[in-house]
Amino acid sequence: MRTRRTDGIHAGGRPAILETKYQLTRDEMLIKIMQDYKNMTQAELARQYGVSRQTICRYLKLAREGNGEINGKYISTN
Repeated sequence: MRTRRTDGIHAGGRPAILETKYQLTRDEMLIKIMQDYKNMTQAELARQYGVSRQTICRYLKLAREGNGEINGKYISTN
């Protein structure tokens, strides 16, 4: 069991899945999930990355809305 911090700083929540485990930036993470989504279901992606299906759904939504850009290029689902 973790001990509670006593310095008054909030430790935060869960670490980001791909940003820490796979050493990817946010944009790279969104691209990777979008590419994997072409061949896998949301449930399969969730199992692969160890997160909930709702989390995968949120990442896909971010990518579709254009919040995932690399060098100004929109991440397409096609």
